[in-house]
Amino acid sequence: MSDLIFRALGGASEVGASCYYLGLLKNGAATPSYGILLDCGVRPNAIGEASLPALSCLEGLPVDLVLVTHAHLDHCGALPVIRKLVPGARVFATEPTIELAKLMLQDAAKVGEQEGAPLFSPGEAMEAAASVQSLPFGQTIDMGQATVTAWPAGHILGAAYYEIEFGPYRILYTGDISITSQHTVGSAAMPPGTNPVDVVVSESTYGNILLPSRKEEVRAFVLAVQSVIARGGRVLIPSFALGRAQEIILILLGAITSRDLPPTVPIYLDGLVRGVTEAYVRLSDFLPEKLANFIRNSRQNPFLRDPVRVVSSQAERLEIIRDRRPSVIVASSGMLTGGVSPMYAAEILREEESAVFFVGYQDEESPGGRILELGPGDSIRLGQQGIEVEIAASIEQYKLSAHADSAGLQNFLSRFPSHSILLVHGDNAARDNLFSAMKTDRVVWKPKNGDVFDPLSAPAWLTAPAAPDQRGEPVKVESRKVQGTVECRPDGSVAVVYPPEVKEMFEGITAVRTVLRRSPVKLRIEGAANPAGDGGEDGEEEPGKMPAE
Repeated sequence: MSDLIFRALGGASEVGASCYYLGLLKNGAATPSYGILLDCGVRPNAIGEASLPALSCLEGLPVDLVLVTHAHLDHCGALPVIRKLVPGARVFATEPTIELAKLMLQDAAKVGEQEGAPLFSPGEAMEAAASVQSLPFGQTIDMGQATVTAWPAGHILGAAYYEIEFGPYRILYTGDISITSQHTVGSAAMPPGTNPVDVVVSESTYGNILLPSRKEEVRAFVLAVQSVIARGGRVLIPSFALGRAQEIILILLGAITSRDLPPTVPIYLDGLVRGVTEAYVRLSDFLPEKLANFIRNSRQNPFLRDPVRVVSSQAERLEIIRDRRPSVIVASSGMLTGGVSPMYAAEILREEESAVFFVGYQDEESPGGRILELGPGDSIRLGQQGIEVEIAASIEQYKLSAHADSAGLQNFLSRFPSHSILLVHGDNAARDNLFSAMKTDRVVWKPKNGDVFDPLSAPAWLTAPAAPDQRGEPVKVESRKVQGTVECRPDGSVAVVYPPEVKEMFEGITAVRTVLRRSPVKLRIEGAANPAGDGGEDGEEEPGKMPAE
C-alpha cells in the first residue's frame, strides 16, 4: 500500500466531465493532507447539474492545486463551479488555454441561461478564467508538496500534458494528446529516451481505433466536398468551435489554392467559431511557425480570406438556410448538441443533393452519433424544439481527429515506463482494447466514476485466482522451434500451416492472438526445401508451398 489515492469524479468511462483527484496521505491519516485536481470539465450532452462531475465527493478533502490541460469544455467547463467550492485553490494552465477558456466559459454561461439551467453567470465565467495562473511549456512550478511541468500535448492550441512530482511519486497526466501535427498546432512533445514514472493517467478516446493516414483522409474529405458542390448541393460541417473548425477552414482554403475546390463557392462560419478564430490570430505567437509568420508578415487573418464569410446575425443565418445554392457551412457545435449547427442541419439533412460531414468524435448518444447510424428515409429530432427531420442528404464521417489512435497512444506511453496506468476519457471498448494490449507490461486500471483507490496497489483482476484450466494436462514443449509451411493459395491469400499437434496447444483464437501479440512469429522463407522439413537445399518443394519457421 502507498499513501497515494486516486478518485474519479467524472470522465472515467466516458468522454466528458473529466475530473480526477489525487490525494497524498501523511502518517497513516485517513484524509489526504494535500490534493490535486486534474481538469474540471462538463458533459457536452447534459445540462445543468447533470453535466457536472461528482463535485460533492470533494467535501472534506483538500484541493490545493487545479491543473487544466486545455480549453475544451469537457476539461474546463466546471471551472467557475470549482472556484466557488474551493476558492483558495491555485489553478494553472498555459496562456493560450486561459485566453480560450474565457470565450468557452462565457459562451457556456449564455447557453446555460438560454436552457434555463445556468451553472454560473457570464461574469463568474470571466472571473474564473482570470484567476487561472499561466504555466509556460517546459517550465516547472514548485508548490512545496508538488512540482508540475507542462509539455505540449498537440490536440488544440495551448493543450498541455503534465508531469507531476507529488511527494515521493512521479505522475503523468496526458489530458488529450495528438502525435500528429495539424495546421494549427504541432504534435505532442515526445521526450527523448524513457522517463520512468509511478503512475500514468491517460486518455483512451480512440483506444480501439487505428486512424487512417491524415493526408489520405484530408484528400478524401476534399474530394467529397468537391463532389457535393459539383452536383449543386450544400455541405454542412458541424465542428467543434475550438480547434477543429480552424483546422477545417485552413484545409478548405488550401483546397481552393490547389484548385481542388472552386474559389467562388462561399464558406460560411457560424457560431462560437467566429470568436475563437479571432482569438487564434491574437495568440499567433503560439501557432506553428509557418502560420505565425504569415500573420506577422501579411497582417492578415489567415482564416478569414475569400471566400470565407462570417455570419453575424440571425437574419443572415436564416437567409443562408433558405439559399439552396452550393456552399460550405462550418458551424458549431460539432455533435449537433447545441449552438447553431442544428438549425442548419434541420434544413440541409432534407436535401438529397446536399451532405452533412462530421469531422470529429461523436458520442453515440449525441444527435451526431445517432445520425451516423441512420440512413435515407430515417428521421431524427433536432434542436431544443425537437424538430423532426427526415434524412435525404448524404452522411459521412471523416477521421480528422485531434486525438492519438490506439497505436499512437501506446507509442507515446512507451516513453513513460510506469508501475500503473489508469485508462480514462474513453468508452469501454476503447479502454478494453488498450487494457489487453498493455496489461502484460504494467498494472492497468479501468476506473469507473466514483472509484477511489491506491493506484500503486494491485487491482482485482491481478489478484483474483486464476480460472481452472479446462483443457486437460499441459503439453510439454520440447523445443521452441516449430516448423510449418507457408501456403500460397490460388485466391492470392497466404496462410501459415502447422502440424495438428501444434494447433492443439492453442485451442481458441484468443490464446493464439495473445501469443502472436506478445511474441511475433518470425518467418524464414527458404528457396528450396520439402514441406516435411527433412530435405536440404537440394530437396524438391511442393508446388505453391514454402517451408516456414
